[in-house]
Amino acid sequence: MTNTTSYKGTTKPVFDNFKAVSPLRMLPLLLLSTWLSGPDATAMKAVPMQENDDYAFGISGYLRTGIGTSKGGNTQAAFQAPGPQNKYSLGNQADTYGELEFDYVQYLFDDKNKNIEGVWMVSGWEAFDSDSMTYNLTEQLYGRANNLFGNEIDLWIGRRFFERQAIHMLDRQWNNPGQAGEGLGIEGLLGHQPGEHDLKLTLFHFKDDDVISYVNGEHNRLHTYAFDARWVKYPLNDRWDLNASTTYSIRMENEELGYQTKHGFGASAWLDYLNGDFSNQAGLVVRQGANIPINHWNSASVRENPGTFNGDPDYVENDLDKAYSIELNNNWLYDNQESWALNIVSILQYRNHGTAPYEEGSAPAANLGDDEFWFSLGGRFIYYVTKQFRLSMQLSNDYVDNRQKDIAGNLSMITFTPEFSLAKGYYSRPVLRPFVTYATWSGDFRGEIGNGPGSAPYGNDTSGLTAGVQFEIWW
Repeated sequence: MTNTTSYKGTTKPVFDNFKAVSPLRMLPLLLLSTWLSGPDATAMKAVPMQENDDYAFGISGYLRTGIGTSKGGNTQAAFQAPGPQNKYSLGNQADTYGELEFDYVQYLFDDKNKNIEGVWMVSGWEAFDSDSMTYNLTEQLYGRANNLFGNEIDLWIGRRFFERQAIHMLDRQWNNPGQAGEGLGIEGLLGHQPGEHDLKLTLFHFKDDDVISYVNGEHNRLHTYAFDARWVKYPLNDRWDLNASTTYSIRMENEELGYQTKHGFGASAWLDYLNGDFSNQAGLVVRQGANIPINHWNSASVRENPGTFNGDPDYVENDLDKAYSIELNNNWLYDNQESWALNIVSILQYRNHGTAPYEEGSAPAANLGDDEFWFSLGGRFIYYVTKQFRLSMQLSNDYVDNRQKDIAGNLSMITFTPEFSLAKGYYSRPVLRPFVTYATWSGDFRGEIGNGPGSAPYGNDTSGLTAGVQFEIWW
């Protein structure tokens, strides 16, 4: 029996049309990635295309793309709670995104441990139902001198993904000190090999372009500088590693915009656990003032008027003299890579913006507040039927009390997908996943969820259903 719905007096299949990015735009990268991945691609790492006694050259990358739809053949909706900057990813990524990285290493003095490395990464992103793809030709671009003086100290300069800590189920970089900025740093200060106990010092510079001043309406750029120190992989025993970091940020004054200098501090600590088939990461991060980032993929200081309140940059949403945030998260994984895997994540976040939203010269509305609370709990279960076929199901719930918008409630989702892969393993890629996702949300969130991208049709509803096929790979 065909599932149908009434649409303007006619009857048509619910999933009669899939809308997505044009596959031709990503076809060259798709073919390249599939070829490079090989039969056992389980982790993202450079592929040694060529290596000899003098140099090495490798390629690594990531790609996700697919097709998806909502009811009536409309664009696949993405379900994300109002306030949090992340959503659960399985069966809920209505976009195409790709990265391609080139890594060149020049060995020095007949010693491969002493070398100069150059890294260049490009990226591209496009929402479903969009007519164009956004490219970043310098997603990463940096040079690195490794162990030149024989003391394991490494020096680097440029644009770099640096020491990111992530929860992949939500595609969330919860500790991301340097993305979207230029920087320089020193590593290996404790004299250990990469990946071992270490002290790392970095300085980053971020540019926030095309800022519209809420003070005078002028357009200009804001600059933020951040100094980060992190002590990583201190072994408590053979299973537990302790990590900690601290960051000082300063957003510079801009007289043309009428914005003053703002300062901020951040501190984080996390425990990594690994014991056979079990792994766990528990993290705590506290941020204040100018150390609160724009989002999890851009570490520049958040603006006073980011434009998220009703899409209007005239509203002040953050007082950086008072704003702060606290987050506690946990990411637990069991994967025996034979019969089944289970990933359970939780996030508890409190954020105080320092002010309720207001227009310059006006008082905040009486019903609006200055803070928001987010609690997220999600789990993904995988049953390995064969080496190449597995069944996956994900359940999640986000509770949000967003007092800046005077709304509160839950977003609950369930996704099912029979996945095809080349190998067993929770992080094994490539994977092809046909999926069905159902989401339901509280009445307060009506109009906030399911209305994007493009013609996603659930803006007036409190539930939604999507289906599609996604291909994902990293190597």
